[in-house]
Amino acid sequence: MVIKILATPGNQRSLELRNNTELAVQELREEGIVTEECEIRYLDDMSWTVDYGAMNTPVLIVEKSIVSIGRELSVEEVKSKLLRHGIKDSNA
Repeated sequence: MVIKILATPGNQRSLELRNNTELAVQELREEGIVTEECEIRYLDDMSWTVDYGAMNTPVLIVEKSIVSIGRELSVEEVKSKLLRHGIKDSNA
């Protein structure tokens, strides 16, 4: 699974979303929900605006779906979005 965080260079909300996304994946892994490999890509070079068209940052993308724009999500909010949009619960 590929998780992307599209950011503005030096933006604190973007950095917080990256940290919260890393924590969310770690917690889901510790809970035994995530068993697949998750790659988190942090893109802050602004070339992504052409591909995705999102003008507000941060942007959270799970696989190829934009799941959040312009919000710094909490760890719990990121976990919810990951479960809803891509990560399969291995305990189900």
